[in-house]
Amino acid sequence: HFIVCGFGRMGRALCEALAKKHAQFVVIDRSEGAMQEAAALGYLHLIGDAMSEDVLSAARIGEAGGLASCLPEDSDNVFVTLTASDLNPNLRIVAKANYEEAHAKLRRAGADEVLSPSKLAADRAMTKFMLPAVDELLEIVVHGSDLEVSKATLSRLPRAVGNALRDLGLPHKTGLMVMAVVHEDGSRSFNPSPDTVLREGDELIVIGPEGGVTKMVEHFGGE
Repeated sequence: HFIVCGFGRMGRALCEALAKKHAQFVVIDRSEGAMQEAAALGYLHLIGDAMSEDVLSAARIGEAGGLASCLPEDSDNVFVTLTASDLNPNLRIVAKANYEEAHAKLRRAGADEVLSPSKLAADRAMTKFMLPAVDELLEIVVHGSDLEVSKATLSRLPRAVGNALRDLGLPHKTGLMVMAVVHEDGSRSFNPSPDTVLREGDELIVIGPEGGVTKMVEHFGGE
């Protein structure tokens, strides 16, 4: 599950996007009014301070896959990031930054990604101007209910290791298309050849209908 800290503008938008994707998440905010709104929308929620270890523990941070810190103040997001990364070192953390100088601090605190709302808006506007086809694909992936882009490591697909892509028959068995293979050394093969042989440590970036990754694991996963 995911933890969303802060139910302001960014937190609300993130919760709405997660809900559309039927993702499991819990939102934390100290405002009772904000959490009443979250409850009315059907979101699992906690009233409390996201900077508190007890509150994050109540959100089962030790079992969470990711956390987004969307509090209004950069200093608070730094503190949440520090606390969260200490409680769960394997947690993927995305943090909001209002000012450029906060980016480095959030990275040092343990954030995997740092997002600036103003830069995100500018980048999206540029994409709409210069790369409309990419923007349309993003709209389909992010807001569509029947399409997903996922990354799967070969450690989850042991029966695929040593096989060429053409031999796996992913489009027929799962509906998935392989967009790229990310190799263990960090290099990437985009639109890989059907003759590409998969090796231990590779990762597949795939696109296809929801449930396709589950089918892929069923076909090529371990016992």
